[in-house]
Amino acid sequence: MRQLPTLTALAAALTLAACAPSGPTDPGPTAETSDACGASAAQAAVGTTRAEAEPIIRQASEAAGGTYRIVEHGQPMTMDFRADRLTARVARDGLIDSVACG
Repeated sequence: MRQLPTLTALAAALTLAACAPSGPTDPGPTAETSDACGASAAQAAVGTTRAEAEPIIRQASEAAGGTYRIVEHGQPMTMDFRADRLTARVARDGLIDSVACG
């Protein structure tokens, strides 16, 4: 009967160990890749209309060597992360409300 508490404790420890993450986890964008798309140069587009923003966004994206997309409010878009792609989002009021890599 003395072995039952020991076996129970061992089973609990093994169960918890199985839930622990194994290997490295993705730390997210690093300092090197956080502006790979030219987002900092495109910040001037925030608060402007799509027509006013597109040349700014295009120039920033091309200078960074990537691509860009402008997403209208409610428009479906892929959720894959691409560090070299500049994404500008248009709010309900028709103004660009954010630009970011992805």
